[in-house]
Amino acid sequence: MLRKGSFETFAWAPAGVPGERNELGAVHFQREADGPGSGTGEARCGRQGRLVQVATTSWDDGHPFDLRVAELLAKYGLTGTFYVPITNDRPVVKAAEIRRLQHLGMEIGSHGVTHSPLVGLPAARHELVESKARLEELLGTEVSSFCYPKGKFDRSLLPLVKEAGYRLARTTASFRVGVKFNPWMMPTSFQFYPHVRRTHIKHALRGANLSGLASWVRFFGMECELLTLSERIIEHIASRGGIFHIWGHSWEIDACGLWSALENVLKRIANQPGFLYLTNSEVVQQVGGCAS
Repeated sequence: MLRKGSFETFAWAPAGVPGERNELGAVHFQREADGPGSGTGEARCGRQGRLVQVATTSWDDGHPFDLRVAELLAKYGLTGTFYVPITNDRPVVKAAEIRRLQHLGMEIGSHGVTHSPLVGLPAARHELVESKARLEELLGTEVSSFCYPKGKFDRSLLPLVKEAGYRLARTTASFRVGVKFNPWMMPTSFQFYPHVRRTHIKHALRGANLSGLASWVRFFGMECELLTLSERIIEHIASRGGIFHIWGHSWEIDACGLWSALENVLKRIANQPGFLYLTNSEVVQQVGGCAS
C-alpha cells in the first residue's frame, strides 16, 4: 500500500512513454486501447511501466453521519473528499464537525450554498463562488473541489466552475475506472447504494454514460451487490490499472442500514499492493485527468 507523498512516478513523462500535461500541471500517460474513462485499456506510468492503481472516495450533502464515514475511512488507512453545502434541507455538519473531518485527513469540497442544481440557475455563479469562499474562511485552506448538487450539470457550467477557481468538479457518472477524464466532469465507479440493474441502466442512459454502461456489462458482469462489485473492480484495476472511486451519502447509508456493508467494502479496498489512496483533488493533481 502506498500512502500520500508516494507520487514521484506521476510527476514526469519518461522517455518513450506518450503523455500530455493537462492544465493542472499533471501528466496523463496514455492508455492502451479502448476509450477515455472506460477502464478497458491499461494505465501505466514510470520507468518500469508501472500500473496506475488508485482508490478514492467521495461523500455528498455534508450530513453529520459523514463523521462516521470518515472515522471508518481513517480506521482502514483510506481517505476521501466530503462535499459540504452551506445549507441543505437535511441536517448539515457544523463548523467544528467540518474541522474534525479535515483533522481526520479528509478533503473538504464545495457542494454549493443551498444544494440547488446549477443548470439554468441564475445564481449559479454565486453558488460556486460564495460556497468556496465560506468554506475557505472556515478551514483556512484552499477549497479546490466541487460536486454538482444532485448530480445535475451540463457543459455550460464548466466555464463557471473553472472561473470560480475549482480544479475539479465531480459528477455521478458510474462504472468509470479509466485515468483519462475531464477534471470538471470527474466520473466515479459506483454509488454506495443497493441499486437494481434497471436503475443503473436508467441512470447511465439518462446521463449518456455509454462507456460506463459498457464497462459494467463487459467487465463487471452487471453486478449490483456492493461487495462483489467492489471485488470485481479491484481485480480489474489490479491487472489493468485505473481509478476505483466510490461515492455516496452518509445519511442514505444509515437509513438503509449499510454500515456493516460499507466497512466490509473498505476492508477489501485497504492494503491493496501498489494502490495509492487519494482524495479527489489528489487524483487530479497526481494522476492527472486529461482535460478536454
